[in-house]
Amino acid sequence: MDFLVPEACSADFSQCTKEEAISRMVDSLVEVGAIPAEVGEDAAELVLKREQVGTTGIGRGFAVPHAKHPDLKRVVGCIARSSHGIDFDSLDGEPVHLLILLLSPADQFDAHMRALERTSTWLLGQPLP
Repeated sequence: MDFLVPEACSADFSQCTKEEAISRMVDSLVEVGAIPAEVGEDAAELVLKREQVGTTGIGRGFAVPHAKHPDLKRVVGCIARSSHGIDFDSLDGEPVHLLILLLSPADQFDAHMRALERTSTWLLGQPLP
């Protein structure tokens, strides 16, 4: 989980939408210098486009929104928590309380998949099927 940027992690998100949560998480990576400012807006849009393909709300209160961006040099991520819960259209229909955002270089498919696998194993105790 060395891709996580602790300075960008958020203790709690008050009531917000999935879109707002994703935007705030990307903004936090920009604010701490983990990703360039010019990448931030594009990255948030790419994550939201990925959500349109299928939810990243994997169940049990967890979501792993993610995307790949051509201007990134390494995988980065951050964690956010929502005590209230966020509607993420999760697979189990339950609200999300813990989000882990992953952004990866577009040309590093293997690194992206390893980060997703590590994240799901950490959250669920096993990789996603």
